[in-house]
Order: sequence, then C-alpha cells, then structure tokens
Amino acid sequence: MAPVARLAARPPGTTASPTADASRNVNKNGQQLGRKGMETRKRLMDAARRLLTERSPFELTALLITREAKAAPATFYVYFDDVQDVLYAMSAEIASEIVDLFDDDRLLRNPDHFFADSMRFVRAFNEVWDRHSDILLYRNLEADRGNPRFNELRTEGAIPVMNALSDRIGNAYPPNRRPRRGAVYAEAAVFFVALERLAAAVHQYPEDGLSADDLMEAQARILTRLLEPR
Repeated sequence: MAPVARLAARPPGTTASPTADASRNVNKNGQQLGRKGMETRKRLMDAARRLLTERSPFELTALLITREAKAAPATFYVYFDDVQDVLYAMSAEIASEIVDLFDDDRLLRNPDHFFADSMRFVRAFNEVWDRHSDILLYRNLEADRGNPRFNELRTEGAIPVMNALSDRIGNAYPPNRRPRRGAVYAEAAVFFVALERLAAAVHQYPEDGLSADDLMEAQARILTRLLEPR
C-alpha cells in the first residue's frame, strides 16, 4: 500500500501505539531499566548520533558505537538487538518532537494568523528534519522497503499531527456543508505526506530545484488555503 493510503486508512482520531515508549523502559532481557540502565542506553544512542555526523547509518556497527560510548562491546546487546534497533529507538524519539509541534492548541486556529502560523508550523517541521535528517531518511527508506516495524513507527508518528490538522481543516467548512470526517482527514493526510516528502527531498537533493525557503513558503500558502473559510 502506498504511504498516503497507509496513513489515510487509519481512522480519524486514532492515537499512537504505546509500544515504542514502553520498549524504552526495559532491556532485552525484559528487565525494568533503573537510572543507571537508562543512562547507559542513552549513552549508546548519543554515541550513535555522534557517529552519524561522519558516517551513514549503513556504516554503523555495534563495535563502533560501543567504542564511541566507551562501553564494553557486550553492553550493546543488553539494550539493543542490532544497529537497526538503535536507529529504530532514535526514530521513535524524533517522532515525539514532531507531535510536540502541536503542544500549543491555539496554533492554526486564528484566521488573522493563518499564514504566520502556517509558516511557523512548516519551519518547525523542517527544523526537525534539519536536526535528524540522516535518521529520518533511514526510517523512511526502511518503511518504503516494507519493513513493518519502521512503517508502523512512521504511521504512528504521523497520526497525531494529521488528527490536529484535520481538526483545523474541518473548521474551515460551514456546519451545513461540512464533508464527512474521512474526506477532511484525507486532505490532512495529503498535505502531511507532501510536507514530509519535500522535507526529505531538500536533504537528499540540496542542490536541485527550488530553494528550501521557496518550498516552505509555498507549503504555508497551501496550508493557509486549507484553513480559510470555504
């Protein structure tokens, strides 16, 4: 199933699965992590992040990560199955950053500020990509290849954002002409997938085509039109 169809297939109002959050609190033996365990797990993930500034995700190894973290090689497997497991955990943390863009419930609700708020949202979304492009590109690659774990993670991270967007887009319609909820959700899904794909394209092909600023302003104008009264 194509990415847009996967996202739109989720019922509006669906919430994210707690699986990724729960997995952060136990090691691979199923034991609850204490303070020291959480610190060690974080140290390994931070080491992987530092390595990603110089290497691609495909060049990472458990040995490189433990060396960078100044940990024993066996320590890695207490917390992660393999390097892909580390990248999955890092991707899960980034998903919460995107969801947090809607912490302010007033965002995209005031008609006087629709364009300014749209620019604020689009820029903030792209800033997340600026900080984590290597990991997000890897997540999308695995999801597009059919990796169910990464596909589920990408979908679960998108659902709260699309719920927030569809709620605001729905308010653009007068009550007597409001389309069914699924149709409004589809508008939010189409916009969100385009937003993410363009953010990815800017990092994959930085010298090609339009500038990032031009693309972000165009996305903000499109979102403004979706929000304006019909």
